Amino acid sequence: MLQSGPVFKAVKNTLAIKSSGVSFILNFKNEKLLEEKYQLFFPDRLLLEELGFITANDLSFKIPKTENTKAQEVFLVGDKIVLFEKLENKPELPLSILVFTKIGQELLKLVKSTPELDYIQLLATKINRINGSIKYGQILAELPNGQIRYTNLIDVPLTDQEVDQERKQKAAEEKK
Repeated sequence: MLQSGPVFKAVKNTLAIKSSGVSFILNFKNEKLLEEKYQLFFPDRLLLEELGFITANDLSFKIPKTENTKAQEVFLVGDKIVLFEKLENKPELPLSILVFTKIGQELLKLVKSTPELDYIQLLATKINRINGSIKYGQILAELPNGQIRYTNLIDVPLTDQEVDQERKQKAAEEKK
């Protein structure tokens, strides 16, 4: 069963994200990328729940609001690190997620893989780039003390949809 089906797809494609001690998948309900490319649909979610790999509730991962100071949130996605530098005076940001259970987290430890850029771009889109900068890099080592060594960080590129939206905004501004 681990060689095909939703469990294998979710783990193999490194859809698991870890932040603040929580392992989760972005909620794939009505998410075109996850449905079309990764072939994850609602029945797959039900099976993952039934097997005890993810919780049965839609949950929200909250990135706290910032007041007079910037904040940083670290996300581990397979062998990549994603750093979100949140600007000051920005509201709380909720991400709709499906959380891995303890059993699901143990399963994740068995697989080492590389996420595709489009999933990191989806995470960046969900975080909303206007709230700060989002960069990623390759994890080189996870040290016993919890520190992570990684390569130089680069900006997460915009999705095609975000590029189109930016073009439309610039065109509208030029017409004014």
